[in-house]
Amino acid sequence: MRSDGLPRFDVVILDAPATGHGLDMLRVPRTILDVVPPGILRRDAERAWTLLTDPKATLVMLVTLPEEMPVTETIQLARGLDEIGLPAGRIVVNGVLPPLFAPEERRISRGA
Repeated sequence: MRSDGLPRFDVVILDAPATGHGLDMLRVPRTILDVVPPGILRRDAERAWTLLTDPKATLVMLVTLPEEMPVTETIQLARGLDEIGLPAGRIVVNGVLPPLFAPEERRISRGA
């Protein structure tokens, strides 16, 4: 936050690592809150966890490719986010190709 109380940045984008590592990273503040006694580390973890779990401030956008392994990992990530209570947004699928044939061409190719 700036000294006038407004956010310093409009948007912050974090390109997280693969599903398992990304979930572990996002769990860190909660883990600290579960095990660390009051002090600076706990205070910072509380601030981070409050930010991460506030759907008005944080939204996890899931991005995948239209392939079996990436889609499977994205499903696991969505479930993991739900388990730890982090808000997930829509799923973005990169690399989707437009239809190769028009509807009439597809009908003809199937012999219908």
